[in-house]
Amino acid sequence: MVSAITTLVSIALLLASVVFVGSSTFTSLRQLSEGWTQREGNAFQALRSRLGAVCTSSTGPRVFVVLKNTGEVPLLHFRGWDVFVEYYDNSGTYYQKRLAYTSAPNPGNNQWTVQGIYIDQENTIRERFQPNILDPQEEVKLDLRLSPSARTTSNNRVVVAAANGVSVATFFSGTDPRCD
Repeated sequence: MVSAITTLVSIALLLASVVFVGSSTFTSLRQLSEGWTQREGNAFQALRSRLGAVCTSSTGPRVFVVLKNTGEVPLLHFRGWDVFVEYYDNSGTYYQKRLAYTSAPNPGNNQWTVQGIYIDQENTIRERFQPNILDPQEEVKLDLRLSPSARTTSNNRVVVAAANGVSVATFFSGTDPRCD
């Protein structure tokens, strides 16, 4: 009788552990599948995204960069964008920096902000549909403040990467009336 009870308890424990392990396995597989699907969606969105440089203009401490969304996907979450600059100052010292985003209208030293989103920046036609979202074919004007100032007679570089991974690199030196 004692061995029968021991056997029943052992079988019950074995079944409970099989159910627990099976449930954990299914949960892990479901989470893996959801993560894979999300990653696939992000990759597909990045493939459909493109940024193009329209113009750049530099006065030394201030750099203006106008970019156009030439892709098929709206770009947003400017706080998640990265802006990197490579430049020479007036003494010839070389700098590589990542600038911090600010939502303030006037960026501080080594910060950048969105000055505006336009349907046509050169003619200052602002967007009206979906504010603060860079829709396809719209242009965004970025205002960067560098410290120390960039030399306006050398070729300097800026790289902008959106939150979904699409990026664009362009050069700046001196002023461009299309960006001012």
